[in-house]
Amino acid sequence: MTHSTAFFTLYERFLSLSISRFTNVTFRKTFKPTLPQHIVYLTNEKRLHLKLFRRTYHLYYAMMLRDTTKLVQKTLFQYKRKLWLDYCGSFNDCDTKSFWQKAKRHFHSKSAPVEGFVINNSTVSTPDEMCAIAKDYYEEQFADHQHTQTDIDIEARINEKELNEILINIPSNPMNINYQQLCRVVASMKKKNSSGIDGVSNRIIKILPPNHLSIVLACMNNFATSLQTPSHWHIAKMILLSKTKSKTTSIDKTRPISLLPCFSKLFEKLFLIHFRRWIDDFAILPPEQTGFRPKHNMSVRLVSMIDQIGQSL
Repeated sequence: MTHSTAFFTLYERFLSLSISRFTNVTFRKTFKPTLPQHIVYLTNEKRLHLKLFRRTYHLYYAMMLRDTTKLVQKTLFQYKRKLWLDYCGSFNDCDTKSFWQKAKRHFHSKSAPVEGFVINNSTVSTPDEMCAIAKDYYEEQFADHQHTQTDIDIEARINEKELNEILINIPSNPMNINYQQLCRVVASMKKKNSSGIDGVSNRIIKILPPNHLSIVLACMNNFATSLQTPSHWHIAKMILLSKTKSKTTSIDKTRPISLLPCFSKLFEKLFLIHFRRWIDDFAILPPEQTGFRPKHNMSVRLVSMIDQIGQSL
């Protein structure tokens, strides 16, 4: 563990290459059912009448084709309506989680992929030119904040300087991550295939065997002790999404999202556990602070306010 950052970078590379080389075959829990036998029979009959009509152009086959087409459309409509009613009947009002898992499929809209930028009434579609245009535009948008001479900025710089001097002279005790905390955080991660610059996704981390998690745990504790993490953890992979439904749009009508390495987000969640425990042990936050704290929400504040009003009366 003397060079844990270099080792962990190599380990992430190994996982990324493994997922691109190996193939996992799994059974799907859901599937799209095929059409019933009577609808398949009607469809084949319609195709037969269509084939005979194209050969002979006889009036009898034209009438049969028209009647069969209407019958197939009516039967398909009734079948789809029955499926939809059965699907709506499967919703359980008491199970809120299951309800929204099914309902959100019908409200999820996907952004169109960006295939070109419109620059000066001309379309740029080559990847290198598109990357250069996006780089120049968003470098200006994400430029460093210019320091101002307001009282708040001056006080913030002074406090930051004092905190850095204290941490250098009196280093804090490193956090110690145990195996149960790591397993609990990994289990809480969503099964997503999106990955950062390292190519490792949440799905890969969730299927790691216990001996690999032990290696990850040792590296995480070493990062916490040495206060040093892999350099690529601070690099985000940016993806542009179009604000419009068009695949060719101007650069100012795009919306970027940043994908950080999944292991860096895992380390942040482990740090957050110890950080919240330290805040609670030393009573850093007052009881009235409920935002971004677990088991604290608006309902807690309303109950507290009503209780204070009752005591005042």
